[in-house]
Amino acid sequence: MRRGCAVVYSHSLQLVTFAVHMLHASGNMMLFDRDGKIKHYETPEAIMSEFFDVRLDFYERRRLSMLQVRLHCCQVDQALHRLCMYVELKWSEA
Repeated sequence: MRRGCAVVYSHSLQLVTFAVHMLHASGNMMLFDRDGKIKHYETPEAIMSEFFDVRLDFYERRRLSMLQVRLHCCQVDQALHRLCMYVELKWSEA
């Protein structure tokens, strides 16, 4: 493993590395923190650790939203299936 890399295992257990150290100096890392105030960060790792909880919350919201959309699509498919079965039943009776 290279020095200066963050190692992450994805859901498929593949090794994924992110180069978090820059090759050039980055002394001017000024960002807004979670409270909306400007803050100076020394390293990219400090930025990652500061915003980890914030991003995790957004990922959870996104996951729940995607599950809700899939559930709705499944319900629509079930309703269409019932309609097709009803039409087929009525067609065969006639």
